[in-house]
Amino acid sequence: MKLTLVYIVVLLSLFSGCVTPWTKSTGSLLAQKSRYRIDLNTPKDWYKKKVNKTMFFTIHGLSLEHIVLYNLKWTDTLSSGFRMPKKVLLNEIPEIIIGELCANAYGLNAEITKNSIEEINNFPCAVTRFSYTAPNSLRMQGIMCCIPFKSHITILRYIAEKSHYYEKSYEDFLTMLSTIQIEHKKYRYLPGIKEVVL
Repeated sequence: MKLTLVYIVVLLSLFSGCVTPWTKSTGSLLAQKSRYRIDLNTPKDWYKKKVNKTMFFTIHGLSLEHIVLYNLKWTDTLSSGFRMPKKVLLNEIPEIIIGELCANAYGLNAEITKNSIEEINNFPCAVTRFSYTAPNSLRMQGIMCCIPFKSHITILRYIAEKSHYYEKSYEDFLTMLSTIQIEHKKYRYLPGIKEVVL
């Protein structure tokens, strides 16, 4: 599935009365953990919506800040026609996804400010901080976590307007990130990553 399709479906859903409405999150565990191979708490008092197997969360509106949780299968073709290389390195995954994101959202002046491999629930994951200019001229800042599994990459990403909304909601995202529990039997060790002894 192409990433562009996800964004088109979301935009259409905002203007349609025939889709699942936004509901307020209680901060409880994610209901469909098996799809993403992780457990995590949803951000409390954020509005949530599931669109085409993707979870969206926002407080003030998608254009100001949002958290998105979705899967990218290793066999998926991106809208650019690109696929993940078979021997991709963990820290290369976010660079490919952010490039695709900015191309789809017509983002300008994209910049990765930090790309590192960090431990989440004792497993190596790519954690990347980045920024870009949106079509409405707002400077957006984001942080993305990529968790590799045998069948897909689980992606958890927070993006917000940089000057005000990013810091305002950043702690909510960090709280969400701190609750992640990874389904270790489905985790995929990529080249250069040593297996963790549990």
